[in-house]
Amino acid sequence: WIEAARQPSDTDFLLEDYVDLGNLNSIDKEECPGALLAEICRVRQDPVRSLIKASLAAHHFFHQEEQGPLCEGIKQAFSKPRSQGEFPDPAVYAFEQAVRFYEKIDDPFGLDLIRQCIYLRLLGYPAVRPPKEGDPKEDLLHRIRRQWSWSTEQGDRIESYVEDPEEQKLGLEDRILQRLRFLFNLVVREKGRPKPTEGTGAMDIETLRNRLEVRFAKESGTIPYASALLRARRDLFSLHVALQKDPAGGDRWAVYDRPHQGARLDASSFFSDSRLLRVLGWIILNGLYEPERSSVMFHRVPSAIVARRAEEFLKDLHRFFRREASAEDLRIETAWVKLLVVLDHGLGPAQRGLTFVDFLIQNTWGGLFLFSLDLARVENNLLRCYEIAQRVWQLMGEASKEGFEYRIVHSRTIEDVQAKKHIEDFIGSFRDEYPGDPVS
Repeated sequence: WIEAARQPSDTDFLLEDYVDLGNLNSIDKEECPGALLAEICRVRQDPVRSLIKASLAAHHFFHQEEQGPLCEGIKQAFSKPRSQGEFPDPAVYAFEQAVRFYEKIDDPFGLDLIRQCIYLRLLGYPAVRPPKEGDPKEDLLHRIRRQWSWSTEQGDRIESYVEDPEEQKLGLEDRILQRLRFLFNLVVREKGRPKPTEGTGAMDIETLRNRLEVRFAKESGTIPYASALLRARRDLFSLHVALQKDPAGGDRWAVYDRPHQGARLDASSFFSDSRLLRVLGWIILNGLYEPERSSVMFHRVPSAIVARRAEEFLKDLHRFFRREASAEDLRIETAWVKLLVVLDHGLGPAQRGLTFVDFLIQNTWGGLFLFSLDLARVENNLLRCYEIAQRVWQLMGEASKEGFEYRIVHSRTIEDVQAKKHIEDFIGSFRDEYPGDPVS
């Protein structure tokens, strides 16, 4: 039927050729705040799509009285006579309304951003690629560039999005997140605080607001998300983790999409940190590890952490932190639900005892955090164990009362069994002294 619709027509629209499902005169404004929050919740999967849809929701909220809903505009476009080659593409019509929304509210930054997102969407975001020669989309992109008065360089820059550094991709996603927040606040100021609407089910407003809060949180120790493109293409290549030197000469664990033998940190890395555990947490959080295949490779390094141990450690993390946040979890205040205590994570010789400990911890909303504790100032190993046990007990006090789980492991191939026993004994003594508190 699409091919038939493309045929030129100088006559009036023939109603018998199509099925008219009726009129939708308006969309309830009460639904718009929830729709915006829903897109903020989904933004990590596809930020470009989320901004386009959120912009259309805001367009409906502010302008549907004068223009009616989008579906009516699309329907009217089908009823008009068509010349050769013209076809009322619903997606293009929707894109035009999203652009006009930012023009109407005189928001040049939002206008520039929505144009970039529309262009990326037409290029197949997140797997952006220029259209093949002769593809009808090629003509559409040329027409859009002319309408927006874009230079060839502007279009080429967006078409080469795949080649941009990870930091630049994340910068675009951050601007999208901020614009989504702007749209939500714009609607809420106009309408008042969003109310639950009939039929929202598990994805009610309270759930969505909680997701909004955790998505924008900038808490200390937060492990960040990777770009949508990297997560979408995770099946196409393996990650390579290498220990390198930063410009100041410090050790840095870096993640690449190809083997990287250089001694110095390269700008092409996806993520880097001085703590290996934070890098491994980043891989787990973003779903970049697949145990069925060699999705992550470790370069051999002159340290106590050999490649095989690092691979085993990553498998352990994957098994331990495989937990999806449920709608029920998201309705309540966040709490810790999984804690991994990693002893002696430094690169020095194990004989020095516990000099450092990492706490990799997950909350009920799916966020992952890393906190570290330097034990060098503590006098002896027994007191260091007591210090660790105190910190674990403190985190247990902030934990979920149901389903909280913790484990104590070593980052080295040779475990300090005595240290682990001392820590467990101290935690047991805290339980005896404070029965039922902090967790049962």
